[in-house]
Order: sequence, then C-alpha cells, then structure tokens
Amino acid sequence: MIFTSCRRGITGANDGQQIYSYDTAFPTDKLGLVRPLFSYKTPNLPAGVLMTEELVPTFPKSFSYKKLDSTAYDVVLNTYLGLDYMGSGGRFGNFLSHHIMFEKLLCYPAELFGSQSFRTSMNFEDVNRNETPAYLEAPKIELGNSISLDVIAAFLQSGDRIQIFNKMAACLLESAKSDKRILINDTTENIIKWIAALHYLLPLRCAENVSFSTYLYNPMESDWRIVGVVDEGTFFQAGNPSYIFDIAKGVAPDVPIDPEFAEFVEVGFTISTETLGDFHSFLDKEFPAYVNADEGMYGALAVYQLDIGLFDTLSLDQALTFLSAHGSLQQRIVFINKVFSQVETLALLKDSTMRNLVIDFLNSLGSRADDLLGITLDIEGHLLDSDGSSDVVAILWQNFYAQMLDRYQSESASVYRRLLVNSRNSQVLELFTLFLKNEGSGAPQEQFDHIMRLLSDQQQMPPYIDVYYKYAIEPEQRAHLLRFIMNHDVAFSDTAKLMCEALEPYVFGKLSNNDAEDVKSYWAWACGNQIDINRCGKLWGLIAGIYICSAQQTSELADIIDWVSEVIQTQESLSLPNTEDYIKWILPAVIVYTDSPASLADTIKRLTLRVDYDLLRQVSDFSVRHFQEPIWLKVAGYLFAFNNEEVLNVFAQASKKLSDHDLINLDTKIHSLYVDRPEFIRSWEYLFESIQNIGMRKLKGIFKKKDEDDVSHSKRKGRG
Repeated sequence: MIFTSCRRGITGANDGQQIYSYDTAFPTDKLGLVRPLFSYKTPNLPAGVLMTEELVPTFPKSFSYKKLDSTAYDVVLNTYLGLDYMGSGGRFGNFLSHHIMFEKLLCYPAELFGSQSFRTSMNFEDVNRNETPAYLEAPKIELGNSISLDVIAAFLQSGDRIQIFNKMAACLLESAKSDKRILINDTTENIIKWIAALHYLLPLRCAENVSFSTYLYNPMESDWRIVGVVDEGTFFQAGNPSYIFDIAKGVAPDVPIDPEFAEFVEVGFTISTETLGDFHSFLDKEFPAYVNADEGMYGALAVYQLDIGLFDTLSLDQALTFLSAHGSLQQRIVFINKVFSQVETLALLKDSTMRNLVIDFLNSLGSRADDLLGITLDIEGHLLDSDGSSDVVAILWQNFYAQMLDRYQSESASVYRRLLVNSRNSQVLELFTLFLKNEGSGAPQEQFDHIMRLLSDQQQMPPYIDVYYKYAIEPEQRAHLLRFIMNHDVAFSDTAKLMCEALEPYVFGKLSNNDAEDVKSYWAWACGNQIDINRCGKLWGLIAGIYICSAQQTSELADIIDWVSEVIQTQESLSLPNTEDYIKWILPAVIVYTDSPASLADTIKRLTLRVDYDLLRQVSDFSVRHFQEPIWLKVAGYLFAFNNEEVLNVFAQASKKLSDHDLINLDTKIHSLYVDRPEFIRSWEYLFESIQNIGMRKLKGIFKKKDEDDVSHSKRKGRG
C-alpha cells in the first residue's frame, strides 16, 4: 500500500495526501490500524536555510516495523519527496509511505532494509491522473543486501560495541515492564544495525513483538520500543525518560547487566552465531507460547543451558521464575530433577534463600499430595549416589511433611498407601507422628485407622501404636487405642495404664448402657490377658458396681457379693472405691436386696467399704428418701447394732424428715415387734426423743400436749 500526495487516490475523490493505491490482496479491514503510521516530518532546517529540491535527498528515511495484530505485521519505508503531486508548482512537505503488510513474518523485519520491494519515488504522471489509480501489483518480496546475522556479528565485534550492545539488550528486556523506549543516536547505516542486533538476539516470534523505527521527528509521540533519532533539528531531548544510547558522545544508560546473559551474547555475536540459533530452536521447540521480549529471557537462557549440560547456580532463580510462568508441569518436573542431579545443588541448598526458592518451586509442581510425593521420590532417586546427599534428602522430606500438614491433610490415606507400597515405613511413621503432634491435623483416630488398615502384618503395628499412645492423650483417643488392641490382640507393654486412662471419663453411677457394655468387655479382656487389675484404675470399681446395681432380688445380690468377695480375696490389695459417689451408686442395691440388718452389715464388710460417718449418713439418708417401713427397719437394725450415740444422732438427723404419721406408725410397730429386744426399744426411744427435740418438732409438741393429752397418752400406749 502506498500513501502519498496525489490528485486522486483509490479510496477518495479529493486531491492531497491520501492512500494512493494497494494491491488486491491488501486487507482493507486493517486500514484503521495502519492510518496512525501515515506520518513523517523532516528535521528542522537551520535558521536562515530554506527548503530546496537539492536538500530533499539529504533527509533521513524512516524504516519502521510494527505488529498491528496477530495477522498483520506492517513493514513501512517513509521517504521524504519534497514537492507534492503538482511538481514544481506544488508545495514542500510531501512524503511517500510504502507499506508491505505480512500475515506472518518469515524473516526478521530489519532484513528488508534496503529492499528493492519498497518504492522511494513516484512518477509525476501516476500521481497527477484524474482517474482512480489501478490496484498495485502484488509485491515481490526481496531482502535487502545490508542486513544479515553475519553482518551484524561483524558490526558488533568492532570496538566496544559488544559492551554497548549488552547494555542495549538489558534495556530492551527491562523495557517490557518499565515501558521506556530505547533511543539510538548514531549514523543512519548504524541505527538499523543496532536494531537488527536486538532482533537477532531474540527468536523471531519474540522479535515480532518489538516495534522499531529508524527515524522519528518526535520519538516520544509514539509507542515504538526502539527508535533511531537525529539530535539536531528534531524533538529529541537527551533528558527524556528513555534509554538513550548516544553513540557518538559515548552515552549509555547505567543499567544492571546479567553476567550469564552478557556472556551468552558475546559468544553468540563474536564467536559462534550458531549459539544464537540453537537457543532460538530450543525455545521454539520447548516454549512455543513464549513470545515476549522481557526479562524472562534470562530464565529461558538458564533453562537452555542446563538442558545442554551447563549449570549456573546464580541463574537458578531466573530459571525457576521462567518455568513457573511459561513451563508445563512436565517441563518443570524434568528441570527440577536435573537441578537436583547437579553436584552444585548440594552446596546451593545450604543457602536459606536459595533453598526456599527451590522448595517453593518444587511445591508448585502439583495440586495433589500424590504429585509432590512422586516428585520427591524421583529427586531422591537422583541423589542416592551423590556424596553429601543425605542433607538434601532430609530437606526434601521435611518439605513434603510440611506440605502434607499445610495443604494435603485430607489425602493422608492415599499417601500412606503409596509410601507403604514403596516400603517407605520410616516416612510413614514420621508423617504419622507429625500429624498426631499437630493439633490442627484432624482426628488422630482417623489417622490411626488409616495406617492400621494398610498394614499387612501385625509385627509392623507396634511402632505406630507407641506413637499414637504418646501423642493421642485424650480419654476418647485412649479408649480408641484400647479397643483396637483388644480387637486385634496386639501386644502393648503398658496396657494397664492405657486401660486406666481410657476409663477416666467414666463416672460412677452415670453410665449409659453402652458404657456398661464397654466396661464389661474391658474386664473380660483384662482377665483373659492376665492384666494386673490393681493398675487398671476404675475398672474394678466399675465392673463390681455394674454387677451389684444389676441385682433384682436378694439371691442375685448374694451371688454377686460372693463373686466380688472372691475377686477381692484372690487379688492382693484390691478393694472397691470408698468415694462418696461410688457408695451412693451401689448402696441402694445393697440396702434393698439384703434380707436383714446382719446381712447388710456383712455385705458392707465383704465389699471392703470403709464404715465411717459418711457411709452411715448415706445409709440413713437412703432409708428416709426411699422410705418403706421394712427398709427403714432393716437400716435401723444395722445402725442400732453399733450401740453408739453419735451413730444414732446421724440416723436421727436423717429420720427427722419423716412425717409425724410415719414416726407414730414406726413407734407402734417397733413396740409391738421388738418387745423381746429391749436394746432395740431403747435405741428407738433415744432416736424418737432426739427427733422430737430437733427444730420445731419440740414447739409443735408443746401445743399439741395442751389440747391432746388423752390422744398423746393413747398413742404412747405401752411405754413405761
């Protein structure tokens, strides 16, 4: 497509600067993208100098390239023509803008510099026709003869140009994030060579995203990444925010240069250009989606160098960053395996910063615990034959454990399975231990059950049981372990203590049916395995209490008491608890189902219960709370037998809660039933008087005596 001054253009009816014509294949839908490029301004002439036709050829041509979209790559040559289409009668300011647009680049754009495919002039007759111009012939693409890789390599080998170019390359890669232009002030023939060198540094698909122009009057008006400038007569300002390379004055930006990349550049342009080609081919094959010209190129080079057997620890962070952004999962896995295969890695990982960098990269290689485990095992395999590898292997596994705790807790079962399949028992035990030590790692019972289901041999179980016992200390966790040991008949050295801890939550007198069944199973197992009952905590008290409280008649209780007594006699130092809650639990059955005061006394003795005022108070209170004359009289007989005033006072304190009616009935019955037992009568008389003297009963007796003397005498018939 040609844009210039003409009488008639292919798309317009007026004269002036316009699109002259284009070939039939030109994508007219791209015209909107091209129009902003129809621009050229000559440098200003010195004061007092007028424009003449003789000066026209001295003005710089502008050779430019820009990617407009994914199917439009525009290469343009702007040439100053001077007078417009009217010729000698016209005005100065006309230029020719010849665009060749490619759907796909097949060469570096700079190689078209000087090509005969571009027009630099127009025939007077062509631009002065009244008729609409014909379509242009399809362009015949010819490369120029001034730019090639060999030419550029020779150019950079001269003087200090390779050092300047290294700075220029650093600026180009940095410009992707800084959004600053590279401005080059040099001779016209050198500017295109600097630009070509920057493009040759990159694979073609990356270079196609780097726009350039060999000349612009105002380099700050556009978004070209590389611009050639003329320092006189233009809007070029040395202090503008760009990367300025003023070659004649020896001015270059002070930018950091990556030493590995600089060495690669020097080798590629001064020793063997094949080095550049090999690097580009590697990127084309392995990372075809990477099309940027940015600092990722440093990492890309580091990945390439490791691929060809060169490894620089200083560039490892760049390689990992590049792979994280542009590499596939498989590429990242292959790379990290190669890294760990290097001898230098062992020393490298001693540095905490680098170690964290490598570990973070390692952890990014999968979204599942199984992925990370597989990579860890692979890397470990590469390290087995390396001297000093044990420290690195330890770091790998420590990281794996940490990731399991932090990210993959729900996948522990599958990890345990895979580790055991690979005979990694030590890692399973270590991971299991860490899960138990970490309070936020879920239910320890679940972890334990996962492991136990996977183990094929009981001989493998003891270490895991020991670890579980050490860290799973809650009573329910203890009970869980105890049930497992019982169900699987696994040997455990401290079973009695475990039993004691498992039973700790059980409360005397507050057992559910399920609790009672558990206690019975614990008892049966402990007896069957000859466990020392004395060391089993509450077990004896619980099982005895359960059976005592299960009695429903006198004969049943008698049998149970015989059994309890026999166990006590055969087990040295064994006795039932003498706590208030325990006595309160079993006492009802003992009182109700013994058939006499003597039997009650004998039962209490055989149960090894300590007879003190607390026990006597509970006996007394029960007889009143659950008042029935036979039970009360049985308790009275038991307590009267002590023939102790303090015991009677304890009984009186409980019995004062009886109603007057109950007391009168008891008084009548005792005087009729126990006539032949004067000691019983005397105890009752003492008890009765004590009750009457407690609290308000005495005052009530005074008022009743005034009105009910006869009744009182009749009620107390038989006394005296």
